[in-house]
Amino acid sequence: TNAPIWMFMFVMWILLSYMFFMNVGVCIIVDKFIEMRADGKDSMSSSQRRWLKSRMSLGACSTIFNLQNLHLLPSWRRQIYDIVEHRFFERFIMSCIVFNTVLMALVIFPELETADTAWWRNFVLGADFTFVSVFTIEAILKLLALQRSYWKET
Repeated sequence: TNAPIWMFMFVMWILLSYMFFMNVGVCIIVDKFIEMRADGKDSMSSSQRRWLKSRMSLGACSTIFNLQNLHLLPSWRRQIYDIVEHRFFERFIMSCIVFNTVLMALVIFPELETADTAWWRNFVLGADFTFVSVFTIEAILKLLALQRSYWKET
């Protein structure tokens, strides 16, 4: 009769002990870094510094596809280029990618074919068509604006 309470207590014991040992491990690591900094020791090797520098320089790039002589482009192409390279456009596309990934993670296989889940299937189908449309429009706009530069590596 007491089995359910002990099952709950066992799960709580596992979770709490896991958190305790994780905190102890993190505290030891942080303490070691503070000790190294106080001694004046550098915590990174030269290869780690080079890797960090390359990551920082990559994050500083504002555009991936550099086009030169933008003033020579036709006005329609320049307008599309400005749209495609705008930070809000990039953020919108990235948020669509994230939401699409979450939606794909929530899909269950095999699908439940009940009347209660019909709304979910319709929602997923509509969202799929929406994301396909957004990604297709993005590809078309980028191909129009960047043309051959779209396929070049920088």
